[in-house]
Amino acid sequence: MSRTIEILSPLGPVRAEDHPLAPRPGSLRGLRFGLLHNNKPNGDALLARVAELLGGRAPIIPVWWRKENPAVPERRLEEFIPLVDVVASAVGD
Repeated sequence: MSRTIEILSPLGPVRAEDHPLAPRPGSLRGLRFGLLHNNKPNGDALLARVAELLGGRAPIIPVWWRKENPAVPERRLEEFIPLVDVVASAVGD
């Protein structure tokens, strides 16, 4: 009795796209600096330190945004974008 075993690859399709970096501003002075926290442990501590270090170089206006759940995509991100000039995003753990 012969049985055929089908072996499936666990790899999904590759969806690599080219996403160029946004142009950097000449200075952070007075910019509304978005701090996007995904609500995982210690992400807020990391972003607070980033804001502190950048604020020591030039006065910035920190604008915090926190996702309700780290596993859920930020559906309201479109509301955040007009509020800021630049963004730092962090995850924690």
